[in-house]
Amino acid sequence: MFFLPTLKLLFNNKNKTEIFILSLSNGNYYGIGKVREKEFTKVWSYLGGHPNNYKIIDDPNMQDGWNPWNEQYVSKVLSKFCSKRNIKKILTFDEYGVSGHPNHISVYKGAQILAKSKNIQLFSLHSTNLIQKYLGVLSFPFIFHKRYHHICIEITCLCMSLSLDIYCENTYLLF
Repeated sequence: MFFLPTLKLLFNNKNKTEIFILSLSNGNYYGIGKVREKEFTKVWSYLGGHPNNYKIIDDPNMQDGWNPWNEQYVSKVLSKFCSKRNIKKILTFDEYGVSGHPNHISVYKGAQILAKSKNIQLFSLHSTNLIQKYLGVLSFPFIFHKRYHHICIEITCLCMSLSLDIYCENTYLLF
């Protein structure tokens, strides 16, 4: 959900076979990793992603949760994925992660290590100020112009990812 607006923009402007997505965890924190994998596949397909251009990793060294991951290890996993596909640009979380999530921060740091050691450009999401993020409807004037075009797509993708309800992702759509 975090990357949906960017993915839609890329899918509208690029050859879809040039867009890859890598999830470094299957989101098994609550024991529903296999469900989340199926939902991910449905959403990727709905968005128009090429069936061979996504990968979900279920690695004991990178399990979903509140423990940071080893950035060097993350960098090696990213490097292998990028080398195999000749990827020269990466979009990831920024240094704050989403709401300070340690896994997201580890992904950013691992991607930074990779970008510095290889000829890879690194792009990152811009974290929303936590106050603005949790202002709810009061932040509507600030975000309406950015979000309106993506709301229908996000709702459709959320319906395909019912397990995300656990994480209150539906709140993300509204606020």
